[in-house]
Amino acid sequence: MFASPMSLTLARFTPADLAAARSLTLAALHSTAYLSPGEIDALLEHCCANYAQCMAEGDAHLFLKCLQGDEMVGLMLVKAYWNLAELYIRPASQGSGAGQALLAQALLQCRTRSPRGHLRANASRNAEGFYRRHGFVDFPLAQSLPYGCVPLVYPFD
Repeated sequence: MFASPMSLTLARFTPADLAAARSLTLAALHSTAYLSPGEIDALLEHCCANYAQCMAEGDAHLFLKCLQGDEMVGLMLVKAYWNLAELYIRPASQGSGAGQALLAQALLQCRTRSPRGHLRANASRNAEGFYRRHGFVDFPLAQSLPYGCVPLVYPFD
C-alpha cells in the first residue's frame, strides 16, 4: 500500500475489486456530458475487459485503486507500464487529490519499467487539462482517436 494526501490510500487491485471498478467506471463515464448512452455502454465494456485481462496477467501491468477509508474513489490501469489505459475518479471525489495521487504513483513506478521510455495517455476532453498540468505533451498520431480523445505522452528522459 502507498500513502497519499488527504487520507487517501493506494493499493494494488485484486479480483475482488472488479465489481467496484465497474461501478466506479460507470459513474465516471455518466459524468461525461459529451458521451451518448451507446458510447458509455461501449466504453464500459471495453474498460471491464481491460480490467479482467490485466488481472489475469498479474504484474505485467500497474493496476491500482485509490481508497478513502473503505470506499474506492479512483482507479488506474497502466498496461505494460507505458500505456495509461484507464484513470477514473468517482465524480463526488474529483478534486480530492485521488487522480493526482494515482498519476504520481504511475510516474514513479513506470519511470524505470516503461519499455518505451514514456507514459502514454489518450486523454478525454474532461481530462486533457489535468494531464497537461502534470507534464504531458502532444503525441502526434496519423489518425484521430475515438470520442474526441487527445493523444498525450509523458517522456521519462
